[in-house]
Amino acid sequence: MRPRFGSSKALDVANRATDLVENALIQAWHERQTPHILEQTQLALLVLLALSITSLSLGLLQKNLTTRQRKLRDSLSNAKPIELHHDWMSNFSKVKQGLKTLVPQLEKLDLIQRYSLNAFYKSVLFWTQWLLWLLGIGYLTSLFYFTRPWSNWIIGVSVRGVRGESIILGWPPRDWLLSLGREATLGTPLVILLLLLATRLTLKGGDAFCDFLAWHGSNSQSRQRDTLRATTLSKAFKGWLRASIYLLLGVTILYHLHQLGTVAQAVAIFLAFASFAFSLAAQDLLKDLIAGVLILWEDHYAVGDVIVIGDQGGLVEKITLRVTQLRNLDGELITIPNASIGMVRNLSSEWSQVNYAIEVSYSVDVDEAINLIETVAQQLYHDPQWEEQILASPEILGVENIAHTGILIRLLIKTQPLKQWSVAREFRRRLKKTFDKEGIEVGIPQQIEMYKNVDYLQSKISRHKLQNIDS
Repeated sequence: MRPRFGSSKALDVANRATDLVENALIQAWHERQTPHILEQTQLALLVLLALSITSLSLGLLQKNLTTRQRKLRDSLSNAKPIELHHDWMSNFSKVKQGLKTLVPQLEKLDLIQRYSLNAFYKSVLFWTQWLLWLLGIGYLTSLFYFTRPWSNWIIGVSVRGVRGESIILGWPPRDWLLSLGREATLGTPLVILLLLLATRLTLKGGDAFCDFLAWHGSNSQSRQRDTLRATTLSKAFKGWLRASIYLLLGVTILYHLHQLGTVAQAVAIFLAFASFAFSLAAQDLLKDLIAGVLILWEDHYAVGDVIVIGDQGGLVEKITLRVTQLRNLDGELITIPNASIGMVRNLSSEWSQVNYAIEVSYSVDVDEAINLIETVAQQLYHDPQWEEQILASPEILGVENIAHTGILIRLLIKTQPLKQWSVAREFRRRLKKTFDKEGIEVGIPQQIEMYKNVDYLQSKISRHKLQNIDS
């Protein structure tokens, strides 16, 4: 291996070291002369002018992006989503009629992904502007001997080696990057700015990428279910990305503090005990995270679905790896840990169905009643206003039951997801008008036998009282 100072003889090494010191002293004297300071001042003014023009250009671009972002935000707020009124879970005491939910639209997803992409571009320009000014200030302070310590503190120090009788001074950020930190050290302000820049750009870029995947996945699919799934996974990926980035940021900060000797042994012991305590307390959290991953992977439900979990039901507003949040018909936000979720009833997956049953009176001709119900269902199925919501021809199952209240007839209508309640309301309205027109009566409880039983019991009680009086 070749020695740094050439020859390994002591006299040669001493002579070369003397020449280096002499050249350094001459260079230091030259930098303190008035002509050199004036020359460096002119260079500094040119650099400052270039920085100002570049910064102004970046600021104008940011202003343009801000205007565009404001327009996209207004478009999102003024978007008119489709409202669906749901009559569901009538057998639960805490749920009322009239739930309203929003169906994700491709146009809205397109606006969202454009908005997030615009935010990413704006963030790139903003942090580039800060980086340019920091590097520019570091370079300006390196031009003068009396401000060079500030440059070393701002952007770092680089000593690439010795060539001949002079020391080669490089640019710290470039040398640090090319040598992977072996030939340079970065200044504290530059390290902080690079960490903030990397964190913010990764977050904004990740949001834009997730929104683009959601829009592209929804645009390439023809089913509404795929749109709901793509939107839900996009939001979940954003949460995972944020957690990963913040974790890496914390590890990086602790590593640098350790390298600087800031983290003492007592602090390290305290962090170890805190990590152990957190691991014990995070067992339930780990269960929630695993359950959340399985829910998303197996597509149990998505944001926008109407589900029932145990005795709680509502519209899925948010799904994270830890919890699922529902909004019930009373407007209450219900938060359920994912690990505690067992059986789930999804009322809006893939397709829905109207399960309608009506009881007609004993005096009604059953065949006539069935024909009228089928006629009303077919008219609704072929109505242009409703044909897109009904997926298949209605099916009459026939007589379901015969009881003292009447004859039960059941009908099934397959609909789009979340459309069963509006279709059922319209069908009931039309069927009521048809029954009134044709004189069809609904079932009436038969109470004759009940009255006979009541008379029998009263007579038996009377005889029992007379026997007690005689005795």
